[in-house]
Formats: sequence, structure tokens, C-alpha cells
Amino acid sequence: MRRLIAVSIGFLFALAGTAAATQSTGDAQRPAALRLVKSKPITVTGMRFQAGERVRLRASSGPRTGTGFARAGAAGRFVKTFGMPYDRCNGLLVTATGNEGSRARLKMPGPACPPQL
Repeated sequence: MRRLIAVSIGFLFALAGTAAATQSTGDAQRPAALRLVKSKPITVTGMRFQAGERVRLRASSGPRTGTGFARAGAAGRFVKTFGMPYDRCNGLLVTATGNEGSRARLKMPGPACPPQL
């Protein structure tokens, strides 16, 4: 009876370890991504980049363009703030290119704004 209990407990631990490994592998296979955190000034967060990767960023919204660099932390995340506001009539495009091959793009199209008189 003790042997059956020990084998059952071992099986449950092995099953739990496999599920945890599958979940972390799933995150690693997902591509890098950008998300808008704040619109004034434009602040984006990057996720699922390579740990320690140096990332070149470019943001454009209307006539304004901003560039900069960020370094992904151990979890592959970073936050970058650009010194410009989001022009909602012209939309937003942010691109991120890492030195280890990670790439992400955030595109928010502008709504049809009425022409200025």
C-alpha cells in the first residue's frame, strides 16, 4: 500500500512539472510584442524580448517622430517613454528591433477626424 501511494505521489509531481514546463515553453515561443501604456507622453512597454537584449525603438504620430533605445530585463520586458503626445487623428506607429533578432510593431490607426477650418 505504501508503495502504491509513493508511486502515485511521484506521478503527480511529474505531471505537475510537465505542465509547468509546457507553460513556460509556450511563452518563449510567442513573438515579442509592444503595448501602449500612456498616450501623453507616449509610453510603451515591450514584452517577450530576449533577456538583456538592446532594443532600438522608433515612434511616429502625425508629424512627430521619436527614437530611442531600451534594454530588456531578465524577464524580457522594458518600458520606453517618448517626449511627444499621441496624435489621435493621425494614429501611432511604434517599431522595436532588438540586437538579437526580436521584432515588434504597434500600430494604432487614427480615426477619421474632421478637417480643421
